[in-house]
Amino acid sequence: MKVWGLSGCVAAVVFAAFTTAAMAQEDTPSAQAGAVQSSEAAPALEAPADPAATTDAAGTPDTAAAAPEATDPAADAAPAEPPGRIIFFRPGRLTGAVYTYHVVEVAEDGDSTRESPRIGSLPNGQYFEYAAPAGVHNYNIRGPMAVNLDEDRLRIEVEPGETYYIEQTVRMGLLTGGFRLVPSTLAEFERRRLREWTPRESDADELQQPSGSN
Repeated sequence: MKVWGLSGCVAAVVFAAFTTAAMAQEDTPSAQAGAVQSSEAAPALEAPADPAATTDAAGTPDTAAAAPEATDPAADAAPAEPPGRIIFFRPGRLTGAVYTYHVVEVAEDGDSTRESPRIGSLPNGQYFEYAAPAGVHNYNIRGPMAVNLDEDRLRIEVEPGETYYIEQTVRMGLLTGGFRLVPSTLAEFERRRLREWTPRESDADELQQPSGSN
């Protein structure tokens, strides 16, 4: 009875050990499968994006758009028109030879007064040049011993860079005469062989300067 009991105990221990080993073998594949599933389910960690690379690719607001080209205001401005050139001349005559007459710029009505701006003087047998701004101008004559009418004024439209010749002529009247300005030509001017008028120092303050002159 004791022998059987010992054998039975041994058999029971062996059986229990065998059963535990079998259960351990069955649990191992399950654990491995669970580990595989856990590794598949966990998402891969990505490195954070480089802010500098993102900024360079997208471009900043200042550099993404092309900067407008700088413009030079002076280059866009239209060049100033050159003035016209007017040559006023007075042929040598006995009438009023001792007097000097003055060319003045007047309004459309032709009225010349002491306040009319003087642009030059014409002694007998002389001439002067005047740089007139482009546009319409009205001129008349003032001087002693002469009666000048408003209708004696000369109206001229000056073109940029052009040259004009204007002659002072005599206008005869019933009681007294006067002078007027009339258009002339280069040939008539050269035929007279006149001397150029030279302003005196006292004339400088009275003469009108062309617009834009220094």
